[in-house]
Amino acid sequence: MPLRFGTHSGVLTATRNEGWIGLDLPARRHAACEMPPELEQLFSGRYVHVVYSVDRFIVELSSAAAVRDFVPDSALLKKYRCVITARGEDEGPYDFISRYFALPVGFLEDPVTGTAHCSLAPYWAERLGKKALFAYQASPRSLSRRQSAVEWRGRHCHRREDQYIIYLYCNRSQHYAQDNSGSGRHPRRIY
Repeated sequence: MPLRFGTHSGVLTATRNEGWIGLDLPARRHAACEMPPELEQLFSGRYVHVVYSVDRFIVELSSAAAVRDFVPDSALLKKYRCVITARGEDEGPYDFISRYFALPVGFLEDPVTGTAHCSLAPYWAERLGKKALFAYQASPRSLSRRQSAVEWRGRHCHRREDQYIIYLYCNRSQHYAQDNSGSGRHPRRIY
């Protein structure tokens, strides 16, 4: 039985599927654009591609490390919603990673955001030529140890016509450890 949630974006439907919770979210289109001067100054030409999607800029950086290591400048970001993203690492599980900054609506960085992935899923599906994607939002908060009853750990997207179904893994474990790959970035469950 699906659950329906009333949100600012309309009604969202959640269904359980093989241990995942799927949210049926609308795909958000994007178009090529020019970088505003403040963002051009912030990224200093260190980006691969930029597009605009509904109300935010999507800036593709050269590597997953560049996304993780990015230091936001609130003075330059204050007028813009901005998603930074990059292809996932070859040896890693993710197709792409991202971070989302939204000072115009009151927060420097959102650690987990569905609307950014509504824009990123079509963007990366086109760039990678894939219909199913696995993504990671790499904000500093998503990398930290948390003491919560439910942890949303990742997104898995399937395309259906003009919508993407985003699956969120709901981890009920309260304890995490860093992985053993040396990156120290991807939390895993401790049983």
